[in-house]
Amino acid sequence: MMKFSLINSKTKYLFVSLILFLAFLTQSWFSSQSNEFLRVVGVKDGDTVVLLTAAKEEITVRLSEIDAPERKQAFGTVSRTFLSDLIFGKEVKLEKLGTDRYGRTLGFIYLRNGTNVNLEMVKNGMAWQYEKYSKSAVLKKAQASAKSMRVGLWRDPYPVAPWEFRRK
Repeated sequence: MMKFSLINSKTKYLFVSLILFLAFLTQSWFSSQSNEFLRVVGVKDGDTVVLLTAAKEEITVRLSEIDAPERKQAFGTVSRTFLSDLIFGKEVKLEKLGTDRYGRTLGFIYLRNGTNVNLEMVKNGMAWQYEKYSKSAVLKKAQASAKSMRVGLWRDPYPVAPWEFRRK
């Protein structure tokens, strides 16, 4: 009988430990998937924005899985202006995916109506799918469509990907 209660105690301990661990994982995931809407207070370029939280904290966000032309590159200004017209001053939702080596938050941004801003940039030829960091079939299809319709940067007869431009 004593042996049974010892096993039972160990089982209870393992069960409680497992529940606490799962609760921690769930809390961590939900804290990165905030329901809070954030205001767009800055657009640095075609793939980097500044958001303001309700607590007046600024968050610099690099749009995940896309790469927009650099400021001094063809379509760099057009891309930044397009993004600014789309989201500046608006409330958006952020899906955090991590942090890059520069300390920027990586993520997807959504308008109140559910529009995926990252996808809109690619769809409208204002950014490339950053294939090095993205395997998204949706982004791939959007890029192929923009390219075939020759919209945005795809109007250029010889578009240069930002990662190639930066190497120069």
